[in-house]
Amino acid sequence: MKRRFYFLSIFLLLISILRCNNQVNLKTEEKLIIKKLTEQKGQYDAIKEITDKEEIITFFTILKNACWKKVSDKSRYPDFYINDKYAIWITSNKRIRVKIEDISKDTLLPENDSNILYEIITDEKLSEK
Repeated sequence: MKRRFYFLSIFLLLISILRCNNQVNLKTEEKLIIKKLTEQKGQYDAIKEITDKEEIITFFTILKNACWKKVSDKSRYPDFYINDKYAIWITSNKRIRVKIEDISKDTLLPENDSNILYEIITDEKLSEK
């Protein structure tokens, strides 16, 4: 029994050490205004306004739990902007990269979080894109 407890303690310690320490503190907002890149480079049109509390909480929970790093250079315009703060790129491997403009940090979301976030933004599945 002691041995099992010892191994479990070491395992939990390793998980806490390896866990991402680059999380950000974001305030949940009342609504999300989604803007999509148009045919004219650099121009965005508002396509959707989200006021559903569950979707907003899910959006911010995904962002709060992501592992953030200093901004990497982006050579193309974001596919979406949310509340003019969050730049969203859809990568070629069907994942979402998010950049927070205010604090110059970005993250590449895991596949599952990318799918959830894309469905919140567009009401479509990312796999169908």
